[in-house]
Amino acid sequence: MDESPTCVFVDGPYPNASRWTDWEEFPEWTVCLMNDLGDEFDPILRYGSYDEACSKGDEMSREMRLELVIEADSFW
Repeated sequence: MDESPTCVFVDGPYPNASRWTDWEEFPEWTVCLMNDLGDEFDPILRYGSYDEACSKGDEMSREMRLELVIEADSFW
């Protein structure tokens, strides 16, 4: 099993809620490192917009020289 990350993975939106939003749902996009088996590596970064998540994913993939995989949707 390969334990090293092979890509930066951007996904979402996922519904989230918190006490700070009075438990009203809001969209959240995630960015993480992933290997060829689909295993995610911590930390999983969370963003409140598609653009922020894609920008961070692009930055990480360039710095780490890994493939950028975007499976996120821009709409909520």
